[in-house]
Amino acid sequence: MPQELWLRTPQAATVCGVSERTLKCLRGDVLEEDIHYQAGFSSNSAFLWEVNGVRAKLA
Repeated sequence: MPQELWLRTPQAATVCGVSERTLKCLRGDVLEEDIHYQAGFSSNSAFLWEVNGVRAKLA
């Protein structure tokens, strides 16, 4: 199994081949918090995405 790779939204969207908006829309429905993404400590913090898990889920 590949190691986890956590990236911020713009980079994760590029690597996963989807738009930033698509990633954000999939939160909670298709993608699970703490497995596929992590919210920051404050409301202004960036989301981090585990791109290997996200790509596998979207495949």
